[in-house]
Amino acid sequence: MKQLIAQSNRARQLVLANAAYWAIPLFAIAGLIGLWHHAMWRDELNTWLIVRDSSSLAEILGYVNYQGHTPLSRTISQVFNSSRHMAWCH
Repeated sequence: MKQLIAQSNRARQLVLANAAYWAIPLFAIAGLIGLWHHAMWRDELNTWLIVRDSSSLAEILGYVNYQGHTPLSRTISQVFNSSRHMAWCH
């Protein structure tokens, strides 16, 4: 009886340990799907439009005083906009 309980406990631990191997990738995939279908809000869209229409990083950072986003978020947006891999950047 003790051996059967020990085997049951090991099986349960194995299932719980393996659950992380499929739960984390599933969570990441669900997050990426949600990110891909994310509708931009007005402040996010305004940032993308400023980045798209600016010719240099200095010009982009000149708008920081008038917007609510930080210079880091503008710089990251510029990196994505320059790579042109995202459909909503065009």
